[in-house]
Amino acid sequence: MKCSKCGAELETGANFCIVCGQTAPPVQKIRIGRSADCEVVLNHEKISRLHAIIVVEGSQYRITDQSSLNGVFVNGQRISTALIKPGDHVSLGKAFSLDWKQLLDAFSRGSAGSPGASHTGPSPVFYVDEEKKPKKSNSLPWVIVIVALALVGLGLGSYFLFFRGGKDDVVSFDIEHSYVTKESETSELSERRSKLETMEKIMEQMPAKLGFEHSILMAYCLVDVSIGEPQNVFNQRGVVEKISRTASANVSQKEFDKRHEQLRGRQDYMSQIQEAEERLRQAKLELNLAEASLVAPKKIEETVKKGMEVLEELAGVKRDSTKTEDDKPRVDNSLEAPRQNYETAIRKIEEIYESLNHIKLSLAESVPTRKGGRVLK
Repeated sequence: MKCSKCGAELETGANFCIVCGQTAPPVQKIRIGRSADCEVVLNHEKISRLHAIIVVEGSQYRITDQSSLNGVFVNGQRISTALIKPGDHVSLGKAFSLDWKQLLDAFSRGSAGSPGASHTGPSPVFYVDEEKKPKKSNSLPWVIVIVALALVGLGLGSYFLFFRGGKDDVVSFDIEHSYVTKESETSELSERRSKLETMEKIMEQMPAKLGFEHSILMAYCLVDVSIGEPQNVFNQRGVVEKISRTASANVSQKEFDKRHEQLRGRQDYMSQIQEAEERLRQAKLELNLAEASLVAPKKIEETVKKGMEVLEELAGVKRDSTKTEDDKPRVDNSLEAPRQNYETAIRKIEEIYESLNHIKLSLAESVPTRKGGRVLK
């Protein structure tokens, strides 16, 4: 504040000008706080007993924080003292904002320290409770939310259209099967038998995983299976003991569903598969009998040989080391007929699968794949 006579700057609270001696006009001020002695009483936990003082300085106003706990903020910045003018946002403890209209009215009517002022009670309240102050509508966050949701929807739509729609789930099958060879089998029969068993082992897994009737022959018609080349496993005597094979199959769920739907819609195909199922059960019974006949002569010969040795020991007969094999009793173990029956049984099972190749190829052609239908040869 300046002296009205000489223009010198007056110290805050000074009663006269130290330059010219002119008596200083009383300072217009308003005290704000929680105390009842203040001109403006704000009964709030964030407001100190004497929170701030506002004084007039020429055409402006100065607000000074009175070491309050929650502070004074001018346009968002915490201050200890600052000049303020109408339009500035002044917050007390971030609980109340000054109402400039009522502040100006309070100073125009006079306040504590002004000439002729009679302080009989608090001045009119000129604040706005910030907790109840209506917030300005801001549509920008809503616009951002709407745009974000639209982008998410667009991304999900693109995913299902270009990825899920164009590339559906692929179901894969992989196994390794070891077939134990029979001493009386030829290598060619062993390989054929191992191929049949490996194919059936992998097809047994398909109904439960793909969701259709438990039928090996339906699996043969619906899914393309790749069977690996035979790998021989030798025993210590250098004889083939096992034949190991791998098998794999890959089919997309969409492709399988189309094939299955078409197959279910062809009653003639379904009838042929059901008839083939009956023939396959009968053929497997014949194969088991043929296999038993194939190994029986060898088992009989071993049994007779062991029986003769037991009898010789009981009779106290010493074995003549000079006796040749031709002199010993022999069992006719001719394998020609049993092997022929065994080969016939295997061929019958192969022919049952081959009889369904036209169905397999028909389904593969109606639902084209990169590999096409694979048939048993």
